[in-house]
Amino acid sequence: MWGSDYPRGDSTWPHSRETVERNFAGMARDVVELVTSRNLTALYRLAT
Repeated sequence: MWGSDYPRGDSTWPHSRETVERNFAGMARDVVELVTSRNLTALYRLAT
């Protein structure tokens, strides 16, 4: 899972999308979606 650590001063917010794009450049979109949202949704059984 990936996190921005918001609202702490060392978080990537409000540039989280750009950070994800840079950190995951070259990776398949489905893998990025797993790491940034779907794994957490499944782990905590959140509604989609």
